[in-house]
Amino acid sequence: MAHLVCGRTGTFDPSYGNASISSTSNPCSISQSAAVKALGSSPEQGPSPWQAQWLSQQRQLFEQRRSTLAEALAPELSCDKPDGTFYLYPSCEALLGRMTPWGTPLKTDSDVAAYFLKAAKVSTVPDEAFGFSPYLRFSYALDIKRLKEAGARIQDAIRFLSESAA
Repeated sequence: MAHLVCGRTGTFDPSYGNASISSTSNPCSISQSAAVKALGSSPEQGPSPWQAQWLSQQRQLFEQRRSTLAEALAPELSCDKPDGTFYLYPSCEALLGRMTPWGTPLKTDSDVAAYFLKAAKVSTVPDEAFGFSPYLRFSYALDIKRLKEAGARIQDAIRFLSESAA
């Protein structure tokens, strides 16, 4: 990591941010093992009946949340529905080149994320930090009511954009 931070010139290397995010935002193996132990099963045994029922309920709940948010963001922010995460990664390409009500052009996914935060009070993560522009990252680990409200706020904010930055 030291090479990423300082490089050979002794200055900060911006690529460190990408490596740091990827290497520090995951549960460590000890935490994963502790969770397996706390749930009272092992990978070899598989889940107990109550665990299987709970997992099934959680899977259904997150599928419903995923569908709710994806529908609320469409059609301007479209994406494939992921199979195994609690994030949606819609493209915001359709919004690039448009102008905010206060005259700021949306040039990047970071601009779009900043606009949603200011105009809709909805936080999202631009994926240009991870090398996947022009996509945004939305968590759907919230209740359905909040997801619908966030989607409605985003749609309202999109309606206030002008068609192009002249």
